[in-house]
Amino acid sequence: MIYRRLDRTNLSVSLLSLGTGGARRLGQAMGMTLLDQQRLVHHAMDLGVNLVDTAEQYGESESILGRCLRGIPRNQYFLSTKWAPRIGEEFVPNPVALQASVERSLQRLGEVGISAPASSPIAITGPFNLNNFSAHQG
Repeated sequence: MIYRRLDRTNLSVSLLSLGTGGARRLGQAMGMTLLDQQRLVHHAMDLGVNLVDTAEQYGESESILGRCLRGIPRNQYFLSTKWAPRIGEEFVPNPVALQASVERSLQRLGEVGISAPASSPIAITGPFNLNNFSAHQG
């Protein structure tokens, strides 16, 4: 597997990532069993994939992913999630809504921290609270 530095962080992430959205949404659209979903996630990790992307907009993907990642040491992968700060076409940056979204994601994932929100100028690297944000421009 090829690894690269993620943006301006010191995170070394796999060139290929495992996405939990798209048409199949981690097997939800195909009726995959939890066991098959676990096999998929574990196989990706066995191949060296260490970056997993999810979002609350992907149906039950975060909850499924949380169950699939149980038993895998947390230091073996990075999680990325997204938050849509828009109402229609209008950009509405709302820190309270961001915090609520991240807290919901963490609860569904059963996690204590998200490695990096995708497509965001904010990196969350530890247990979530607003003091753990390190803003950077991409």
